[in-house]
Amino acid sequence: MLFTADAVPGLADGSITLTFRTWTRPQARVGGRYRTGGLLLEVHAVSRVDPRSITDADARRAGSP
Repeated sequence: MLFTADAVPGLADGSITLTFRTWTRPQARVGGRYRTGGLLLEVHAVSRVDPRSITDADARRAGSP
């Protein structure tokens, strides 16, 4: 999975625990492990969400201010 370089510190310290993607079909699988920015990330869940249901708390967990 690709993340921008500015996301790597948040992924490393655990402050980013969620990500949203605009894929037409899932590109990651539950239990999959992906290397990015020198880190090894494991996917715990993949689900479709309505963008209108994303809360401010969700956005913060995904690294947005």
